[in-house]
Amino acid sequence: MKTVLILTLALFTFSLISTRKTENVTQEAVTKEAPDNDFNLTDVMTQCNESFRIQMSYLEALNVSGSIPDETDKTPKCFLRCVLEKTKVLSEDGEFDVERTADVLSMVRHGTAKNDVEEMANRCSDRPEKCQCERSYNYLKCLIEADLERHKME
Repeated sequence: MKTVLILTLALFTFSLISTRKTENVTQEAVTKEAPDNDFNLTDVMTQCNESFRIQMSYLEALNVSGSIPDETDKTPKCFLRCVLEKTKVLSEDGEFDVERTADVLSMVRHGTAKNDVEEMANRCSDRPEKCQCERSYNYLKCLIEADLERHKME
């Protein structure tokens, strides 16, 4: 099974460096620079963790289930916002860049089809939340849940 990282990425966040039991993401994939060579994901996550300290278990939970253990906790949501901003997935004016989302996720998760990510990102990018931390979390949550659902169908 393939894993969408949020940013995580989870993307990045995250979630970007955690893995499913059937697959391993190598450190090389995590430290690789983005397609336009403007960031290093490990550095981004380290910088964001200085401002918004989160436990790796939160990123792992996001990666596996599509949600964090305590959805009332804003710190991990703001960590995700930070990562999305620094990777230019989230613009200064609060808009999600669908193409950039696909570029970053395919960089981290080689084998993840950019077209699939773009399709999911298009559906997930129209967010009603006013708080950028909430919007970022719900964007990644939507992406991961869509990916999990897609894998169930395979």
